[in-house]
Amino acid sequence: MTPFSVRAFFALIFIGAVAWFVFSQRHSSPPPEIAALELLRGDFYDTPSCYSLASVIQANRLDGTDSEASVLWTTRVRDEWTMRVDRGKSWSAYTFMKRDQFMLPVRLAFSDDLPQAPGMEKAIDDLLKAAAHGSVPKVARCNRG
Repeated sequence: MTPFSVRAFFALIFIGAVAWFVFSQRHSSPPPEIAALELLRGDFYDTPSCYSLASVIQANRLDGTDSEASVLWTTRVRDEWTMRVDRGKSWSAYTFMKRDQFMLPVRLAFSDDLPQAPGMEKAIDDLLKAAAHGSVPKVARCNRG
């Protein structure tokens, strides 16, 4: 083998590894064991919401039923998931971290053309309103009488 072909071979392996790392971490939805966890409100006290992440996603039509929204889930750190919602030129990104049996919102970002949310609690409450007014199930803990 010539030195050029050896370098080309290693470059091809490197590009393949980078592509695998980037694209293998992208999902259209979170795994079922993550989606089943209860979403916390994102307030100072980490108040439970009574709705699973899956119920909130479904109620807000972020599960693929809204043809105007493209949703991409990524994970780079163990037990941390980012949901990116693209609507044409506008986007928003919510990052959640698994804490025990809950999903805690930890970061929030919007594109410049969207009104900036006043805070994490308000942004998560906006998502929870659709769940409260919809026909999505609550978590078992909240269904007990």
